[in-house]
Amino acid sequence: MQATRNISPIDVLHDDFLWRLFLEITSDVSNPSTNARAIVTVRRCSHVCRHWRSIILSSSMIWGRLVDLLYLLSRRTDDWMKEVVARSGEALLWVYGSVNYHDHRDPRNHFLSTFLQENWGRVQMMAIVDYTFQGRDRTQSLLEQQKKMWAFLHKPAPRLRWIDLRLDMRKSDDLMPQHLFADNAPLLTDFSISNTNEAYEFPTHASWIPNLCAVTFSAGIATRDVLKALKTMPRLVFLKVLHIGPTRAADYRGRTIVLPRLAELQFTGDFLTASAILQRITPSHDYCLQVSVRQTVGIPFQAPGSRKYQRYEAAVAKHVMPYLSLHPPSMVVFHADYNNTAFLSNFGDARNHRFFQISFYSPFLHTSPLVKKFSNSACFSQVKALRSRSWAACFESDRPGIISVFNAFSSLQTFSTIDPVLRSLLKEPSGTASLFPALITLHIFDPMRPGKPGTEWENPSHQSFLQLRKLQ
Repeated sequence: MQATRNISPIDVLHDDFLWRLFLEITSDVSNPSTNARAIVTVRRCSHVCRHWRSIILSSSMIWGRLVDLLYLLSRRTDDWMKEVVARSGEALLWVYGSVNYHDHRDPRNHFLSTFLQENWGRVQMMAIVDYTFQGRDRTQSLLEQQKKMWAFLHKPAPRLRWIDLRLDMRKSDDLMPQHLFADNAPLLTDFSISNTNEAYEFPTHASWIPNLCAVTFSAGIATRDVLKALKTMPRLVFLKVLHIGPTRAADYRGRTIVLPRLAELQFTGDFLTASAILQRITPSHDYCLQVSVRQTVGIPFQAPGSRKYQRYEAAVAKHVMPYLSLHPPSMVVFHADYNNTAFLSNFGDARNHRFFQISFYSPFLHTSPLVKKFSNSACFSQVKALRSRSWAACFESDRPGIISVFNAFSSLQTFSTIDPVLRSLLKEPSGTASLFPALITLHIFDPMRPGKPGTEWENPSHQSFLQLRKLQ
């Protein structure tokens, strides 16, 4: 009995369970933060006791997933890098972090180049940001060093499953091979390569394209080329489209693209490009859309109700309404910015890791067919909390449109906002008085203090808002 009492509960855990627990520490390393790096956590676990250390040191798979460039190459020597490589044995490798060849004489950079060339066939996951030229002169020596660094992209990648490269290259045609991975990457499912310096041409005809499950299209790719590429990706689950180049959707003559497995699409760009892509995609019903338009300067919209904008909203409705019917949100965020763009999302809803986001052109809100669809449907019937910390000027420019959005939340119980927003709404008392009939709690971010008697700020707007509701 005495011996049993002295045994810690953690001592009875099976070795296989402990190994899986330690392996789990390495599972989320695509964007490692500086405060919680997997290699640091694994090292600390190895110092707990001899038994744990024995399990960790004996697992080449654990160490193969800890090739953390930002951590290992920040050391004064490359001893730790060599130690991690030695402990990985012949295991598959996860290589991630950032590189910066500002000093091509640094022996650590030479080691990294050599390591990647020699072990490329073992790399299963790679996520690297190359900062070499950011804020620096593009000398010929640095260009040659960078070219040597990425030479492995010309070689077959027999074990590669996931690659995310963010580069800063000049003359990318010389550095990026026309036939990436020698057209041999049979296991690749997640693909993202972007170049901040110039457009990167997506390899639309590569043999491994039909196997992709997650893809990111970055700057400079024409919309028609995106659509052509999507036609060859029937297994696609996750799609991200960032700042796509010329729309030219009319150049695409193909049929509607059916993506039966698509679960999430993230789009950042302009309304017209979003419309061109969304009109031509048919996803699954249980699919989440995120559209973010941050800049509307120069958009070719004429009068409210523009046909081009209406086509955008019709395309968004086709994508977002089925999702909202399956996943009615309980909390929604509404934000309008100084670029005449409004955003509606359920970001922060703890019930669902995915979140939808829709962008609107603010001047058209009061005639928005999509807002009317929301008001006439039950998709927001379970929303109990609404947050809005928008620029007051946006509310001033289109109060009827903003109120029409808020009318969709008839079951709202908690409204979190700022005084300037309420002040704008109070200028439409007839519409504001009927808002949120089930409201219980009004939460004001950074509430204003009362001003001098006789001034506009004598009574804070939230007090006037409550008085207006009390009179109804």
